[in-house]
Amino acid sequence: VHGNLILANDVPEHTEVLEDGGWYYRKNDSQDLANLITRIELLPADERECRRRRVRELAKTKYSWPAITDAYEQLFEKCLAGR
Repeated sequence: VHGNLILANDVPEHTEVLEDGGWYYRKNDSQDLANLITRIELLPADERECRRRRVRELAKTKYSWPAITDAYEQLFEKCLAGR
């Protein structure tokens, strides 16, 4: 994970993945996106870095191969227990 700031449409698919790690703008609203970019540019560097760290942590804990394989293993064990 490169630790970039992430700006995304405010849709359930994005908010589920990014949680509080991303910044959101209204879908198909270019002015809202422009306002968001301006707001982010004005933030202190440490606040932007905090958000970068949050995104890296989310990626590492929820979307790494170990996390994914652990989730599949738990699902399969649950399915087998219900046989």
